[in-house]
Amino acid sequence: MSAEIGDPAGSSATASKDSPLTPWGRRYFRLLDLCSIVFWLYVILKVFVFDFDTYLLQQLFPAHAWLLQLRLVFLLALLALALLVFDKSAVLLSCAYVVCFPLILVLWKIPRRIYKRQSWVLLFGLANAAYSFIAAFRYNVVIAAAILSSAAVILFASSKPLLWAGIAIILGALYSGYGHRFIAAVKPLSIFSLHSKVVTWLKNATTKDLVPDPATRGIPYSSLTQEQATKWTASLQNSVLASRMCLFVAKKLKRYQSSGVGFYSAAFVVLFVVLLTVIVFALANSALFKIDRGYFLSSEAPTFFTFIYYSFSTIVFQRLPELTPVATPSRILWMMEAASALFFALIFASVIVSARNQRQTDELNEAIGALSEQGKTMELFVLDQYRFATIDEALAELQRLKAGLVSFIVRISSDV
Repeated sequence: MSAEIGDPAGSSATASKDSPLTPWGRRYFRLLDLCSIVFWLYVILKVFVFDFDTYLLQQLFPAHAWLLQLRLVFLLALLALALLVFDKSAVLLSCAYVVCFPLILVLWKIPRRIYKRQSWVLLFGLANAAYSFIAAFRYNVVIAAAILSSAAVILFASSKPLLWAGIAIILGALYSGYGHRFIAAVKPLSIFSLHSKVVTWLKNATTKDLVPDPATRGIPYSSLTQEQATKWTASLQNSVLASRMCLFVAKKLKRYQSSGVGFYSAAFVVLFVVLLTVIVFALANSALFKIDRGYFLSSEAPTFFTFIYYSFSTIVFQRLPELTPVATPSRILWMMEAASALFFALIFASVIVSARNQRQTDELNEAIGALSEQGKTMELFVLDQYRFATIDEALAELQRLKAGLVSFIVRISSDV
């Protein structure tokens, strides 16, 4: 019988109070995380830097360098062995976990860690970034597909027409990204327009969904039927929750506003644009070198890492002695990248980001004001419709009735 991954040798260890996994299962997922990090570091270094595994094997064990040609065979043999020893579904899920690790990291691990640490400022920053990405999802997918497909052509194709096409497409995608960033910097931030939709929904809920049944108005709770009591409790709970959530989010948005996260987010955008520029121009220059080596004067056979180094040197206005552009196409690329560094590392960072931060402050103030006002309106609604003197009395009643979300409501109420 095959052993189960996550429960070796019929382990009887019990799960901890804060995790459904056994202690061995947690250790296994830590090992899986480590394997995922090593795998993706290997892929990134292999694709974007140089063949470090080939270099190391040739330096340490030159007589066995041919083994690298069988790496795929070794991986298939390892997978076959795992399928024989462990449960098939667990092995396949583990492989999928490693392959999808970047998405798991961004969509689950980082948000979960932020939530556990109660870092609401970072949570809002991450939510803003995620919403901005989703709002321009189609554009982002098209640009990413253009860059990745062009990069694949440049790295693996040898046909000159294909290489020229790859250069044109990848540079077009890069400059389209520049334009998109400028437009995003001057147009209203869509993430903060969501507050109007939320407030509108809450107003509709106040007048329709959260109003208690008129038939139960003035009747003591003890005289209500089971169905009426359940509806009354649910309506009260949702009304108090809406009020507390509005005030809670408004307070956290105000803290987010004064935290400076917007500035760091804008700085990260600039850094990402610069990094993307370095990689794209490294790919374009390597394609030029494949088309005609006479476009560059090189002291040694350049690797892709050499072009990364050359591109980075260009963006900081330095010449690389090992690689020098000596023809019109390579010199044009050098000037284009140098101009990109000037416009986007200086002007974008100093002018556009400053304007964006001011507009973000105004929109955040509007969002905070609207949410605070709606939270107070919901409080008055609860006091009027449910006949309580204070909102604390409503919370005490929910605790007495043991409403399902009362512990969550009390937790966020303590920070309003």
